[in-house]
Amino acid sequence: SDLPKIRVRTFNFKKLIFEFSGEDFEVNNLVVFVVSLFVGIAGGAYGIGGGAIMAPLFVAVFDLPVYAIAGASLFGTFLTSSASVILYQILAVYYPSVSVAPNWILGALFGAGGIAGMYLGAKTQKKMPAKVIKSILAVVTLVVAFKYISILFL
Repeated sequence: SDLPKIRVRTFNFKKLIFEFSGEDFEVNNLVVFVVSLFVGIAGGAYGIGGGAIMAPLFVAVFDLPVYAIAGASLFGTFLTSSASVILYQILAVYYPSVSVAPNWILGALFGAGGIAGMYLGAKTQKKMPAKVIKSILAVVTLVVAFKYISILFL
């Protein structure tokens, strides 16, 4: 069974309204920008993909459907990751005594695994109920949060 298509109803400077599965969803573009800015700062500082934060946030807080944000989250992560790699490579030239250049071999390994996982995730998401996907995201987020908290306090 095919999933319904996403249809953009309104897109302007202030808001985006789209229809998915017979329901309208609305997001404030300024809020999306500000949240993305802070996630980008955290992602840049820690070297993590912003999608790992953005997707659960927009599913849990903004109540957007998983199927509708998965591609947007991946695209946003791709853009910010590409820009970050270029920036860190440029910074390496100006700060040769600091190890900031990307580790290309490790990055290629991450990328290969990510591409395989992305393909499998895209194939299986259509067969998996949204509640199961949300539960997986919740568990992963809690495990990461616990790990960070345990590093700080234990």
